[in-house]
Formats: sequence, structure tokens, C-alpha cells
Amino acid sequence: RGLCPVHLTSLGLEASLEELAASTSAIFNITCILRCPRHIPIRDNSLATHLYYIAKESIHNAIEHGKSSKIVMELLNNRGTVSLSILDNGGGIRDTAKAVGIGLRIMEYRARMIGAILRIESEPGGGTLVTCTFNLMKD
Repeated sequence: RGLCPVHLTSLGLEASLEELAASTSAIFNITCILRCPRHIPIRDNSLATHLYYIAKESIHNAIEHGKSSKIVMELLNNRGTVSLSILDNGGGIRDTAKAVGIGLRIMEYRARMIGAILRIESEPGGGTLVTCTFNLMKD
């Protein structure tokens, strides 16, 4: 499952994110959950793969740099505009405009590849919110 998450094809994005949340909780002994109030059919495996890795990198950053104890992923569809949000309760990012880590650059690249907008909001000591928004109709 390393570089090519084949499980995305068989399970779909929602189930893969659910599995990511469960394994994160178990491995790091933190709370990590996925909220997805209704099924969002994403048929494009490339799109699903980029979204999955944006979520995975956000979780990695929340644990490694933010020292988070709680992470909430949310996948929502508002009339064709889909958003994947990852919110953590960690230490936050001091200055999001100057954040230049390789992980953040790769997340921005992945978002551009799927025609999405990536927003990173943070307050020092107040956690971080990463949101990737795209139009499902392009899918």
C-alpha cells in the first residue's frame, strides 16, 4: 500500500480514509475519526489517490509537528463542491504564509494536480485546519 494505494480502487475513498483514521488511532494512541454524513462517489482513482495522500500528510504533520491528540477528518459534498478537511488540536503553525516544508509543498502540488484549492489555517497553540476543495462535476 506504500506508493500506490490499490485499496482505494476496491474500497473507495471513504473506506480508505476510515481505515487511515482507525490505523492512526491504533498506532499513535490518539483520537482520529472520519465524518462523512453521506456517500460521495468519487470514480476517478487519481483524484481519490491525491485526496488520500493530502489527508495522510496532514495527519502526519498534526502528529509529528503539532503533537496533536485529536484529529477529525471531514468529507462533505455541497451541491457538487466537495471538501476534505483535516482539523487537529495540536500546536498550530506559527506563520502559514512562511510554512515551506516539503510535505506542505507536496500537498499543494497534489491539490493543483486535481484542480483543487488547498487552504491551511492555523493559530499558534490553536491547532491547524487543512481544507482541500474541488468541484466534483469535473470528475
